[in-house]
Amino acid sequence: MSTITDEQAEDIQEAREILVNMLRSVEEHGPYSAEATCTFLRQAILCLPRFSETFCSSCSKALGPGNSGASHCGDHK
Repeated sequence: MSTITDEQAEDIQEAREILVNMLRSVEEHGPYSAEATCTFLRQAILCLPRFSETFCSSCSKALGPGNSGASHCGDHK
């Protein structure tokens, strides 16, 4: 299994921060409306990779988490 890139680590950290901030605010001020809660959760989801493991279609190399794999080896080497 591949390790995550610095950019992926930053995205995961951003998602975590969004969720932690939402939880702290709910604890301090009470629950948000359903609309506001969904907006926060959508923001967090967008920071996370869509797939836990991606691959190169040409060589089958595991590329780690991401939103898409690679079609050609030149795309990941």
